[in-house]
Amino acid sequence: MKWSRFYIIIMVLVFAAITAFLAFGPRKTYSEVERRELAVFPAFDTDSWMDGSYTAAIDSWFTDTVPFRDDITTTALALADMRGVRMKDGEEEISFHNVGTLAMNDEETEEEPLQQAEKEKADKPAPTRAPSPTPKAPASEDQDPEKEDASKPSATPTAEEKSKREVEAAPAHENTTISENFAPVAEDFTAASNGIIVTGSGETTRAIMLYGGNKTVTANYAGVANHYKELMPELNVMVCVIPTAVSYYCPEGAAAYSGSQLVQINNVIEHLRDDVIGINIYSILGEHRDEPIYLRTDHHWAPLGAYYAASKIAEAAGLPFLDISEYDEHVVHGYVGSMYMYSEDIRVSQNPEDFVYYTPRKVQYKTYYVNYILGADWSVAGEAEQKEGPFFLQYPDGSGGAYCTFMGGDAKITRVVTDTKNGRKLIILKDSFGNAIPGYLFGTYEEVHVIDSRYFTRNIQDYIEEYGITDVLFANNAFHASTPATINAYERYLTQGRAEEEVSEEAEAVEEQ
Repeated sequence: MKWSRFYIIIMVLVFAAITAFLAFGPRKTYSEVERRELAVFPAFDTDSWMDGSYTAAIDSWFTDTVPFRDDITTTALALADMRGVRMKDGEEEISFHNVGTLAMNDEETEEEPLQQAEKEKADKPAPTRAPSPTPKAPASEDQDPEKEDASKPSATPTAEEKSKREVEAAPAHENTTISENFAPVAEDFTAASNGIIVTGSGETTRAIMLYGGNKTVTANYAGVANHYKELMPELNVMVCVIPTAVSYYCPEGAAAYSGSQLVQINNVIEHLRDDVIGINIYSILGEHRDEPIYLRTDHHWAPLGAYYAASKIAEAAGLPFLDISEYDEHVVHGYVGSMYMYSEDIRVSQNPEDFVYYTPRKVQYKTYYVNYILGADWSVAGEAEQKEGPFFLQYPDGSGGAYCTFMGGDAKITRVVTDTKNGRKLIILKDSFGNAIPGYLFGTYEEVHVIDSRYFTRNIQDYIEEYGITDVLFANNAFHASTPATINAYERYLTQGRAEEEVSEEAEAVEEQ
């Protein structure tokens, strides 16, 4: 009996200690591990109390800000890493995360070597040992690098989180009078993402998203650019599909699990009209692959990679371009980007990198923003009034948000007015890879407008006419160029915000031409 009482007392004390810890322990407002703002304690009002959302928000705050959350998360990830699927590629260890068996849907399945110039062709070697256990099926196309993992619970999102999230995929375009170059594709088509690998060690550690692509989809990406040219023949239309890190840093042991981005980039260019300019940056990036042109811990490229791409864009437009020597260099030390949480591989977190970006020294410019008002499901609920602000934001060392240096994220329309007076005005239609490009074109264009492929709600033709746009650049990474939702969004921009009568008349005029 004595021992029973003692046991009960001990258990009561343990539970009391846990309760006190959860109730009064230190609660952070930002998770360095997850790189996001945590839930905040909700403000009380009668309506939220009556409908239950107030208590739900308290529950979300309580669980999201549990004391020592980052330490618990790091420990959990370290334990999970011990169970990861690994293989050896020579002396290099490769970790596989949700990697599927690549299913090529084209008759032509030849693969380009990942680290050579585009004219040097050879077959890819098979991996030295296939990962085990049996790989999962490839992820669906809407699980691309730009989209957070919807399976992970999260608190009420911040503006920065919202700017990084995909809105729900739009339904396939059903207008039968559109360009013959554009063939709508079902949204559930399996394409872009095929899992993640982590390679290297120490300062060479790199997390890479594997790619899957399909020629039907990338041909449609070209087709929608062709449609813009058909409807607006006076426009200078350019297309630049951006390769990702897998094209240059994928080890041979994992090469069989990734499709060729070069094959798909060439397919886009081959399907463009003669009067639409295809800009192939695959080779110039390959020439500089030994430089830090891609981030090791993030799915994005590095600003230096965007610089080399921008040089080819200016060249294609027939306009001048500022050399890198005319920019100031800035460094955010200790950067760990999105690939830590995507892969949940502890090696990525343990090997941060420098985030280096460049600001023009001599060009004068002003930046104007129209921020989107986003709903709880990250859909656009409205627009704020236009305001002036900085194009480049400063992030402290160790910040995981450093890629938002450019414009602060995606959920906005950006207009930059420069002192380069040549009458040329550019719209960049992009995903977040395109954010790093505009800053290198302030000495090239009189105005640079930036529109994200996931949020724009206006009519693009009206916008082009209103601002006197002369050039349009489609600048999407290879994943987005292989994603039907992106293609359908660009097609929808041509008709949204207009009455059906206007759309029909316009379509008839195009057919008559």
